[in-house]
Amino acid sequence: TDMKFVVVGSTTDEIFETIEKKNNRNLIYIGYSSDDELIELYRNAIGFVLPSLYEGFGIPALEAIQLGIKHIAVSDIPVFRELYGEGVYFFNPYDIREFDMSTFLDMEINAEQRNKYMSKYSWSSSTRRMINEL
Repeated sequence: TDMKFVVVGSTTDEIFETIEKKNNRNLIYIGYSSDDELIELYRNAIGFVLPSLYEGFGIPALEAIQLGIKHIAVSDIPVFRELYGEGVYFFNPYDIREFDMSTFLDMEINAEQRNKYMSKYSWSSSTRRMINEL
C-alpha cells in the first residue's frame, strides 16, 4: 500500500530487529510520544492497528475509539475478543500476510458503537462495578 504507518513506542524489541527500517518507505518510527502528541496522532489517523501478542487490557485501542478513529484492528487474542467485537477488525498476529487491508478499511465503528465502548469502559462504570463486587 502507499499508505503511511506510524509506529509509536519502543522499537528496540527483537521483533523490530527483523524489519529493515530503511527499506520500508511507508513505516515511520517516532518512538515514545507525549500524551499531546499521541492525541494529535489519533486525531489525524485513518485507522489504528494494535498488533499485540500479550495484553492486559488494550487501552490504546479504546483511546483511538474515543478520539474518533473509525477503523480499528486488533490482534485476535482472547482479551481483545472479550473487550471488542462490534466494528473492530480482528487479525492473526502470527501471520501478518492474512491482514486484509480492504476488510480493515471497510469495517467502521459508528457513533452508537463508540458510545457503547465509552460507557462500558469509563472510569465511572468501572468504579460502579468494583463497588458492587465489594
